[in-house]
Amino acid sequence: MKKIQITILCLSLLILLLSACTTAPQATAAPMVEETTAAVDEPTVVPTDVPPTMEITFTDSLDREVTLPDIPSRIVYGGKSSLMIADALYLFDGVSERIVAMSETDQNFGNFIQAIDPNFDSKIQLSGQTNVEEIASNNPDLVLLKSFLAGDYQQPLEGLGIPTAFLNLETPEQYNRDILAMGDMLGQPERAQEIVDYYKNAITDITEKVININEDEKPSILVLYYKESDGAYTYNVPPLAWMQTTNVITAGGNPVWVENAASDGWNTIGFEQIAAWDADQIYLIAYRENSSDLISKLLKDPQWQSLTAVKNEQVYGFPGDFYSWDQPDTRWILGLKWIAWRIHPELFPNFDTVSEVRSFYKEMYNLDDALIESAIIPLLRGNYTD
Repeated sequence: MKKIQITILCLSLLILLLSACTTAPQATAAPMVEETTAAVDEPTVVPTDVPPTMEITFTDSLDREVTLPDIPSRIVYGGKSSLMIADALYLFDGVSERIVAMSETDQNFGNFIQAIDPNFDSKIQLSGQTNVEEIASNNPDLVLLKSFLAGDYQQPLEGLGIPTAFLNLETPEQYNRDILAMGDMLGQPERAQEIVDYYKNAITDITEKVININEDEKPSILVLYYKESDGAYTYNVPPLAWMQTTNVITAGGNPVWVENAASDGWNTIGFEQIAAWDADQIYLIAYRENSSDLISKLLKDPQWQSLTAVKNEQVYGFPGDFYSWDQPDTRWILGLKWIAWRIHPELFPNFDTVSEVRSFYKEMYNLDDALIESAIIPLLRGNYTD
């Protein structure tokens, strides 16, 4: 009996031992399967609090490719002739929030930007002779300057790692190119094309009306910048490539001064030359006084009484508001429309200067009627209307 019990006990122990040997690997294998599954299913975390950047690349007027990491949010413009840059910039939406510092743009009739920018007082006003240190102190991510200033500013600003673009904004062709570049730098290419189309359509409307005029039928035109220097006045004519000359040609006039014009700036002439040209029409430009007031002064001069334009009452003061419309500012298109009407009134019988002004400021600057009537219309000067 004892032998049988011992035998049964031994068999039980053997069964338990074999059972333990067969189940042990399963107990250790389970964690390995869980670890493998966790590694495969672990999600990839993508940060959502960092906004994506949009790299901007455009070409400035010096054919330099300028690359920015994003649309600039701290723009500085300054230096001489900065009003051309300022007025072109403000053609674009939301630009006020991106400009942090600017140069003065007052030509004695007020600052246009101050009149239209509600954030003007929050911006740094740069000195007239803007230097590199003054620009850099505003921590700009883009600096805009006229192209003729490249020799003074390009290397110092590039040495500081400050992105800089140079713009011409001098002729209609350069205007189109620079406006498109501005559209790229501000992320508004569609708006830039709208602006370019506005100018192109206005030019086309004029050229289509004057294209059939024979050369010998075009009236002779003299444009004079009447400038005070050291207490004396001088007469000056513009170069061939400048806006004042090209607009007369586009408007169907014959600029009598082109053979005597300097290539790079106003050319001073004497009254003897004015009398020799004896143009059919004379247009007087003044930047810091009312051009129509100059006519009263000149007509008191006995020499001027002999001129054909004076005899026929064809002497006009070039119009303006904040700035004269002859210069390569955004308003040059108003100057072109006006002078085309003056040269060929029969071709533009329905032209109305004040209506053109209202349309320009509404379409180009999105100004409301109240601001146009209060800030723009009262400044109109020169012989802008009959």
